[in-house]
Amino acid sequence: MIKAKTIRDARIDGVWWDGGRECVVSNAAIEVRSDIFVPLQDVDDTPFSPGLLRVDAPRDGVCRVGLFNGVGTGYGDTIAGSVAVRALYETIEATGVEPRIELYPIAGKTSRYIDVFGLDPHVYSVQSCGVYVEDSPHYCATTEGMIADKAFRQMDMVDYFLYRLGQKEWEGDKRPRVYLDPDLDAIVTDAIECVQGKTLLLNYFASGHRRLPIFIWEPLAKMFAADGWQVLLNAGPEDLSILQTFYNEFFTDEPNIHYIADLPANSFGHLMCLVNAVDAVVTPDTSIMHIAGALGKPCAAAFFSIEPEQRITYYPTVKPWVADSFRRSEWWGRDKPPQGVDGRALDDEQSWIEPWKRADLRLWRARLDAAVRGD
Repeated sequence: MIKAKTIRDARIDGVWWDGGRECVVSNAAIEVRSDIFVPLQDVDDTPFSPGLLRVDAPRDGVCRVGLFNGVGTGYGDTIAGSVAVRALYETIEATGVEPRIELYPIAGKTSRYIDVFGLDPHVYSVQSCGVYVEDSPHYCATTEGMIADKAFRQMDMVDYFLYRLGQKEWEGDKRPRVYLDPDLDAIVTDAIECVQGKTLLLNYFASGHRRLPIFIWEPLAKMFAADGWQVLLNAGPEDLSILQTFYNEFFTDEPNIHYIADLPANSFGHLMCLVNAVDAVVTPDTSIMHIAGALGKPCAAAFFSIEPEQRITYYPTVKPWVADSFRRSEWWGRDKPPQGVDGRALDDEQSWIEPWKRADLRLWRARLDAAVRGD
């Protein structure tokens, strides 16, 4: 398992700044430069100069590369970005030197990078750069800046990160991968061993307006349970208390609906293992969808505001569901709530609720059937 360390312990050849800005790292200070990549030594003639990426010539058969926030800040971003990291690794390795790729997430996101890349054989280390979003010289180093990038709006996430790391011509397998901790996998398997039959992870949680409104939780779970699925309920840490209340109120007499209380919901490693342990997944467009796609699990994902083609091109087992009412709503194509809408109180916001009320949940069931059949 990769352990994070401070940037003061690092000696690197250069640092990538996602979002079109460059920086040099020295003694935990970031000096912003004007181009895409700044090597710490002025070496222009190197075999590692594809597209937008330049790194220093190798020393002692080792090429060290630092990626500063190079694959975004969200869990889904980092999973999709793992393909670009793998591509960069293979591009360097093909020249006969050893790649050492070090990741430098913005402060506060280090644990996410460790969760996703901690067992990835293509990552040498995850560093903590000590720079917070509000302190970073350019806010576009975060996911917000990626969204503002026109290329981000025209590509699947996997292709976007390949492009940003200068690997868009790479011809390898573009399906993202996640690497499971075998000890955690055993814990999760034991925790759900009591559930017999075909298992479905029903995830309600996503960031912002991509999550599911509370009023559809009950009918959605009961619909899939009526189809013979053993439904395992899941939500994010901030929604766990609400989910447990709902379970106690509506589902205690439902033998096919389960709330696994002893799974640490704030552990992303456990969550990856939980997706691996079930037979299928139903979720909004969020990190669990990326996990399911990376693991090759049948998954039906709801897209409330974003075109599926920007997310699932390389996830053949993920089937999208987009209700017509979603596309006609004022939320379609938005990354933030419309002006004047409180994103923290969406369950009281009619413009957000009405598209869900008009949506036919049976079509979501049909997408899950298609995913399970492999259509």
